[in-house]
Amino acid sequence: MTKPDNSPNIVICWELGGGLGHLVKGAMLARRLLERSCTVSFAVRDLASAHPLLPEDHYCLVQAPYFDGQLHDWAPPADYAELLLHAGWGQASGLQARVRGWRGLFDALNADLIIADHSPTAVLAARTQGTPCVQWGHGFGVPTRPWPVFRTWEPTPVERLAQVRQHVLTTVNAVLGQFGEPGLDAPDQLLNTAACFLTTWPELDHYPDRGSADYCGPLWPAGIGEVPWAVDSALPRIFAYLRPNLPGLPAVIRALAALDADVLVHLSDRSGLELATTTLDRLRFTDRLIDIHA
Repeated sequence: MTKPDNSPNIVICWELGGGLGHLVKGAMLARRLLERSCTVSFAVRDLASAHPLLPEDHYCLVQAPYFDGQLHDWAPPADYAELLLHAGWGQASGLQARVRGWRGLFDALNADLIIADHSPTAVLAARTQGTPCVQWGHGFGVPTRPWPVFRTWEPTPVERLAQVRQHVLTTVNAVLGQFGEPGLDAPDQLLNTAACFLTTWPELDHYPDRGSADYCGPLWPAGIGEVPWAVDSALPRIFAYLRPNLPGLPAVIRALAALDADVLVHLSDRSGLELATTTLDRLRFTDRLIDIHA
């Protein structure tokens, strides 16, 4: 990768979440930044998925530091603080180590700007260095303040939420103190950045009470991935983007197979599915990137 003289060094980060959406949107943004003579690097959670999308002669690609453990004997996260707890933010030493890793990446890449896509540890690391940081992505990774409960279909003990938020705040402040930075007064100050750009519409925002925000709208890439429909057909077309750990996945597949439609299912791994031959005859499966515009 050849660096243009005096070009701004921008690092696009992806830490939490799965799927291809983070990478595809990042690749679209990166192409625009290249057109503006920026040097763009990526620190991503999944190198294997990123590699085909990010040509080596255009971008530096590195592994993002992230927590790969599991939080046992705890309920699924009901708000952003509990999401952070599940992402390893309950222990100061581990969080400090990952912040140190992000700081090292930013130093090595000589970062002038951090663009964080669902990357709270990168945001925290940028804070410790005073590096400008903006957030980018769909609404879920940028909750409104104070952090609302997003697991709204079941009761969540208020005492538990308060306990977790205080614990996360204590952990964050301990890490900030290790790097000589002042602590936060509330956990939701963590995501204070120079700007925030949401790649969704207000109607589809995970937090509908956000109010005014910089909504960019969903980004659907053209010319990236395979064309989904090989031939014209009079049948309705259905594209399903599913994950192997989706609850009730076999029932969803059977329901799609029962439709009188041309159905394409993106599924990264169906090795654990026991599907009837008739089901396989009615559906097409792929694990490849699909051109959404097509």
